[in-house]
Amino acid sequence: MHERQQELQKLTHYTDSWSAAQLVSEYYRFESMLGLYAIDETLSIDDVRLRLDIMLSQSDLMKEGDLGYYIESSEAHQALAAELEKSLKYLDLHLEQMNRSELKTYLKTMHTLDAPLSNLSSSALNKDVNSINKCQP
Repeated sequence: MHERQQELQKLTHYTDSWSAAQLVSEYYRFESMLGLYAIDETLSIDDVRLRLDIMLSQSDLMKEGDLGYYIESSEAHQALAAELEKSLKYLDLHLEQMNRSELKTYLKTMHTLDAPLSNLSSSALNKDVNSINKCQP
């Protein structure tokens, strides 16, 4: 029983990194779907909208819980979260009115967030691993 509790405690230390990884994964999925839509006229804007809606719900998670606290702990993370939110809100308002050429151009803007988002995810994992290491005797 004690071993189970220890394992569960270890898992709770990974909440920041898991949440950050989910956020980044959904962002890449959205970016990929947007890119496919921009070059493949057989795809529906509804597919892109679905991915955007998922991403919008993920971005809401950046403001609450463990991930929210983690983002608040760093000015760089706060700036990244603000840029991501700005980008998503813009697309939320304009997606259906943008043509494929405009979307291709906007993808370049989105691409600038790729490396910082990856860094957010890896730094959250590093923080969680360090937290676990500190708890071990």
